[in-house]
Amino acid sequence: MTGKNYRRHDLLRFYKFKLEENTMVSTNDSVLRAWRDGLKARNGRDTLRTDGKHLWSYRLLIGIRKGGVCFLKDATAPCGEFHSVTTSCHVGKARKYADVVFHPKVWDVTPEIGYVPTIPF
Repeated sequence: MTGKNYRRHDLLRFYKFKLEENTMVSTNDSVLRAWRDGLKARNGRDTLRTDGKHLWSYRLLIGIRKGGVCFLKDATAPCGEFHSVTTSCHVGKARKYADVVFHPKVWDVTPEIGYVPTIPF
């Protein structure tokens, strides 16, 4: 973090996050690879995050990794579940890492998805 002018708030947020959560901060593609591999990660703006099992875009659950299989919820406008442009981008990028992509209506009634805990952060 040398060579650039960072605001004190940004530095404190960065170090607090690194110490408390021990989560890798990376690019969107790296977060998606971490989800596929069962690792914790988040992007720099904290809009895409995984705990190794669940994948969130903002506070919306868009993916679950269960038994080594990655399930993705198609939360995009063509499926009738538009949330934001950013979430649609996250879903689009996550497609190449997901093994199964569910329509939102199918996602809601699929027992294999199971109970999803509230977001832990």
